[in-house]
Amino acid sequence: MKNRILYQRVNPAGNITAFIHTSVPKDRWVAVGRALMAQVDPSIEQVAFLSMDDTGSPIRMDMMGGEFCGNATRSFALLKALQKDIRGKSVEVVSVSGAAKPLSVEVDTIQNTASVTLPDPRAIALLSFAEKDYPVVQMEGINHLLLQNVAEDRNLVPILINVLLQRYPAPALGVLFLNEKEPSLVPYVYVTEAQTLYREGSCGSGSFAVAYLYAKKWHLDQDTILLHQPAGIIELSATREGEHVHAAIGGPIDLGNVQEAELDLTC
Repeated sequence: MKNRILYQRVNPAGNITAFIHTSVPKDRWVAVGRALMAQVDPSIEQVAFLSMDDTGSPIRMDMMGGEFCGNATRSFALLKALQKDIRGKSVEVVSVSGAAKPLSVEVDTIQNTASVTLPDPRAIALLSFAEKDYPVVQMEGINHLLLQNVAEDRNLVPILINVLLQRYPAPALGVLFLNEKEPSLVPYVYVTEAQTLYREGSCGSGSFAVAYLYAKKWHLDQDTILLHQPAGIIELSATREGEHVHAAIGGPIDLGNVQEAELDLTC
């Protein structure tokens, strides 16, 4: 039996995401997401489900595994502004999975950009690897291990994900390879409930983890840094409040058209 859904392909800095516009029961999110990625568009790295009000306007976004995603959050805010026919700059307040409170996102519907200042991480832990300590940035909805100036190693990623699952479990886990000099980031993200692991085109929450840790060193309250990633660039910035610096991520977003897909959920 085929299941028809409406979905929208969005591209925030190469982190290809599908927004599902059709109402889907929560217990079928993973099945629908996996089927869409496998049967329709293998370039999709993650799937989010939109909740609509009575007028058909989106009011909430939930990632397939209940995790937090910075790029999807930015994209959802831009979508909301466009559906309200806002022209130019605005601030959209969005409710998304993995965030305890609604987030304010600055959007520009002319430039098709969005940026968000995220809450500080819940904690920063240290994980010893190869006789060196690396930070584990623990956020709402996702934890990231940041490997500073470590060469990308695909074979190492599953091993580190298993360590994170045991020591720092979360709805999603990231292993990030950061080159400070370029600067560039190669992100791998594992979604716990869906049991999916992707080398992502870019990672918003991972970029925030970098921005938070390097805000003072890179003077992000004075200059915007372009963090290069496998398929795009995310802008890192910050605002200063006394001695504290609040980190933010931003950049362009390409919102595709809503289209129909038929999925076989028996596979």
